[in-house]
Amino acid sequence: MPFRYVNRKQIERRSLDSISVYSTPRFRRITDQILQDLEYESYVWSRGDRFYKLAKDFYGDVNYWWVIALFNNAPTEQHILIGEEIFIPSDLESVANILEVV
Repeated sequence: MPFRYVNRKQIERRSLDSISVYSTPRFRRITDQILQDLEYESYVWSRGDRFYKLAKDFYGDVNYWWVIALFNNAPTEQHILIGEEIFIPSDLESVANILEVV
């Protein structure tokens, strides 16, 4: 992957000495077997739905939007069609145990 800030002046304009790049964690892929062992709710996607809104409704915290996205193998809302059934895991502790980083 090419470095975004090849021109040192871009870093200097932002008054930075350096930029830290973090790797993206790789989680276990959600399989049908995992879904069978996990309690979840089905939800039918409708116009105006967003992962962060559902996270707020189901978990009380918008920061867990990625759990819903990951469990539906959909990196963004544009990967889900209106009327499509998605899965929302009920217990975040179980999710943490299942999704160990690979």
